[in-house]
Amino acid sequence: MIITFNRKAVLSSVRPAYGHSGEAETTQRNIKCCVGMPSTSTKINAESVGIKADLIVHCYRKDFDAVNPTHIEIDGTKYKISATGASLNDLFIKLTVTKS
Repeated sequence: MIITFNRKAVLSSVRPAYGHSGEAETTQRNIKCCVGMPSTSTKINAESVGIKADLIVHCYRKDFDAVNPTHIEIDGTKYKISATGASLNDLFIKLTVTKS
């Protein structure tokens, strides 16, 4: 498997805000990532445990750990990070994301 970083994205950590404001973004980081469609088996496995899989994103683990993100913005669309998993090796992390 070869990972080609084909997109730019923004990892963000969104936490509940106080009062009536809803949500507050606490940390952001611009990254390069590999974005692809999930396979049919991945979609079925995710849906069996109650997770919807819209996209699969591979990025550097150091970028992910620096922000501890809850959301990712790709091409102007914000996605919620539903699940994380093992990628090619320990340098990368695989994110399963859902359109929010």
